[in-house]
Amino acid sequence: MKLSSICASSLLFLASTAGPVLAQTTDAATQVSAALKTFGPVPITTTAQVPRTQQVCDYKEPPSHGPGRSGSTAVAASLVNCHSETVYDPKTQTVNQLLTASNIRVVQSAPISWGQITNTDLPNLVFPDTSMAQNCQNASAPLTFGYSLSVAYTRQSAIQISQSVTHTQNFTASFDTGSLLPFKVGAQVSVGGQTTNGTTTVETTQQTVTRTHNDSVQVPIGAVSVVQMRVWPIQYTLPFITSVTVDADLSPNDKGLKLLSDILPDPVSRTFVVSGTLSANDASAGQTVGMTAPYNPSLCTSTQTSYIGPHFVPSSKMKLTRMQNK
Repeated sequence: MKLSSICASSLLFLASTAGPVLAQTTDAATQVSAALKTFGPVPITTTAQVPRTQQVCDYKEPPSHGPGRSGSTAVAASLVNCHSETVYDPKTQTVNQLLTASNIRVVQSAPISWGQITNTDLPNLVFPDTSMAQNCQNASAPLTFGYSLSVAYTRQSAIQISQSVTHTQNFTASFDTGSLLPFKVGAQVSVGGQTTNGTTTVETTQQTVTRTHNDSVQVPIGAVSVVQMRVWPIQYTLPFITSVTVDADLSPNDKGLKLLSDILPDPVSRTFVVSGTLSANDASAGQTVGMTAPYNPSLCTSTQTSYIGPHFVPSSKMKLTRMQNK
């Protein structure tokens, strides 16, 4: 056996090791507009309302002749006023124009394809459970110290998008990791608007995992024994790729083209890639190590010959000595 000293930490936490990802963005609206420009102008017949000005005059009818009067000379109507008004006449014309698209939407998504999974141990982020026993100097025999150690770890997951699609109507694709990881992670990727977003969830029954270890050791008279189970995160990284195929409504035209797919029938020309990385943290199997600590006389009295402290938390100033194999 050889001895190596470690200091117990008062705060241990899990931090993500994933760095920022610079996403590549495919603007669906820009891509569709470019495709329509490549397709070129088409005849479009429109009816325009062409304005013209006309003069309108109002006249007052003369009074009618009374009963029994005849032979009178007819009196002409008198002019009251004249004014101008604008009249719109329909005029049909045909011009060649580029088509425009609206309601760009996802009509199909490809199944998720997973890349090579990697896993990394993070042993410097430790979640411990520690028990200690002191066999007092006034004890008559070695102490059999039975201990039970337990560490509960909350599994975590996240998703980062590296290739996104924007400016479509909202669309969400749902998938999960299946048996690729030690636990199932569900994910959703939402396409549309200004960005592509991803969310993940760990299955409720698998959110928390507990590592345990039970055993016993012999503590000599006047000695201290510390047993610690150490659990640390294992980070899994799983790249994925999928694609979305879009369609859109075209502006009215004389060729009867209604949809983007009418001019781009091959779905490949309307398909854009979405990719990213799913990461998840699980607990390691756990490592149990034996330690010694300084003898503390205050834990012993004339009537108390031993002290056992389950779930012991060493102070930040307490120095523990870990026993390691040669």
